[in-house]
Amino acid sequence: MSPLPTTPSGATQSTGRRTTNATGGAGDWIRLIVGAALLVIGLLWFLSSELNAVRDQRRRHRIVDEVKVIDSNTLPDLEDGQLVAMSGDTVPLTQLSDPEFQAKTQALHMRRIVEVYQWVPEEGDNTRYVQTWTRSQVDSTGFPPAYQNPPPRSPVPGPWSDTAQKVSLGSFQLSPPLIREVQNYQSWIPAQMTPPRGWHSRGSAYIRSEDPEHPAAGDIRVRFEIVPPGPITVLAAQEESVLVPWQDPWQGPLFRVRLGKVPPHTLFPKPEPSPAVKIWSVRLLALLVQTLGFYWMMTPLVDHLLHLTPKFRPPSGPVPSLISALALSLLVASLVWITRAPGFSLTILVLFLLAGLGTVLQVRGVFFRKI
Repeated sequence: MSPLPTTPSGATQSTGRRTTNATGGAGDWIRLIVGAALLVIGLLWFLSSELNAVRDQRRRHRIVDEVKVIDSNTLPDLEDGQLVAMSGDTVPLTQLSDPEFQAKTQALHMRRIVEVYQWVPEEGDNTRYVQTWTRSQVDSTGFPPAYQNPPPRSPVPGPWSDTAQKVSLGSFQLSPPLIREVQNYQSWIPAQMTPPRGWHSRGSAYIRSEDPEHPAAGDIRVRFEIVPPGPITVLAAQEESVLVPWQDPWQGPLFRVRLGKVPPHTLFPKPEPSPAVKIWSVRLLALLVQTLGFYWMMTPLVDHLLHLTPKFRPPSGPVPSLISALALSLLVASLVWITRAPGFSLTILVLFLLAGLGTVLQVRGVFFRKI
C-alpha cells in the first residue's frame, strides 16, 4: 500500500492563518459598521436632546418676554392673542336676580345659602350638644332623645348661584374664565326685597320659623353673598376687546387675576425649572450609545494599529478600550456644551481626556519604548 500523501507543516500553518484572518476581517468590518451606526445614532440623539433643552428654556422665558403692560381704559392696536397685563375696575353689565326670593343686584357673582338650625355635638365634647346653623342635614340617630333633630320646615329652598355674563374692565370685557376667577364673596343684604310668605327678615338673613327671634331645631335660614364690583389686575390675552386665557401649546390656558390694583409685573409667571431628571436621563442614554459606538469601532482599529506597529503596544482588554471610548464621547459632549456651560464643559474635557488618553498612550510599563 502506498503511504497517504502528507502536507508540509508550513502549508498547514499558512492555511490556518489565512482562514483566521479572513474570519477576523469579516468580524472587524461588522464591528466597524455597527459601531459607526451606534455612534451616529448616539450623536444625533444627543444633539436633538440639547436642541430640545434650549428650545424649552427659551419657551419658558418667552412667556415673560411677550407680556405687554397696557392701560385698561385704552384699546391698543395689538395683534389678537397678544399677552397683556392691566389694572382696572370691574363693572357688571348684566343684573343678577334670585328667581325665588326676587333679590336683584349688579355683581360678578351671587349665591343663595340655605342653612338649617340643628343640634350638633359640641366641639371637643361629644357628651354635650349645642344648636347652630348648618348647611347640611346632621344625622342625630345616636343623639339622646332630647337632642334629636326634627325634619326641616318644608318647603326647603335649594342653594342657588349665578354669574354675570358680561363684565367690563375699562375698555375691555372679561371672558367667563376670568370672571369665574374672582371669588371674593361678601355677605349681602338686599335693599329692596319682598320675601316669600312665611319668611321673616332678621339681620342679613331670612328665617322660616314660628318665632324668628328664638329659632328652634328644624328652622331654615336663607342668606345671600355676592362678589361686588371692584379693582382687579389681570394677565390675559387680548382678542379684539375681550380678555381671554392665553393659549400656551405646552402648558395649556394661562391667565392671572388678582384683587386690587397691584403692579402688573407681579402677575408674570416665573419661568419654571427645567425637568432636569428627564433631560439628564436622555443625555446619559445618548452618551451611552455614543460610547458603545466608539468602543465597537475602537477594538478593530487598535488591532490594526498593533499589526502595523507591533512594537507600539497599548494595553489590551475591554476596560482600557471602554475608558477611551467614554473619553471620546465626553469630548464630543464637551464640544457641544462649550457655548452653554463653558466651565462645566472644560472640566469634563480635561478630566476625561486625561483619563482616556493616558490609557490609550500607555505602553507596557512606560509611555514610550525604543522601537
